Amino acid sequence: MVHEPSRGKILVANFILKTFLRPTYSRFVKDLDLTGNENVMDFGSGPGVMSRMVALRLGKGHLTCVDASRNWIEVAKRNLSGLQNVEFRLGRISDIAFPSPFDVIVVHYVLHEVPRGQRESTVKALVSNLKSDGRLVIREPTREPYHGMPSTEFKELMISAGLVETSGHSRRSHTTGVYRFPRANDRG
Repeated sequence: MVHEPSRGKILVANFILKTFLRPTYSRFVKDLDLTGNENVMDFGSGPGVMSRMVALRLGKGHLTCVDASRNWIEVAKRNLSGLQNVEFRLGRISDIAFPSPFDVIVVHYVLHEVPRGQRESTVKALVSNLKSDGRLVIREPTREPYHGMPSTEFKELMISAGLVETSGHSRRSHTTGVYRFPRANDRG
């Protein structure tokens, strides 16, 4: 069952994300190193504030915003109105069939919201939609038990799904990692 945010939560979150977190999103999106022609998934896109920044960097590319919440998808559609290179998919990642795999999958402050018992299957569903030379970029808060998950947990989830970490860093409040499938020369 999906918990739908209230209208009040949507208004407050949309305002905070657009106003105070815009610089954080902007740096994160810049660090994605998009060339502009990728097929990108924003998993757990919420109101689409960061999604809009990604879409604007995809001149010839395409963005798919995925969220389990109908309310967040509706807000994202409004926040990304006018952009032709964006589509929206409502539902659980394991229940959605995508026409083609993604070059980049972005998971920003989402996985910790997935119930612990569903995280492994969620990551495996994400990885099954990643191109063989694609990247999965994840940033999660690490202030558990209040808000976040241990960075070791999401690293273990990525490894168990067959990915290797190519770069990453940890801060006091969050951890960021870039993951991909191992290449033949990675195996020694």
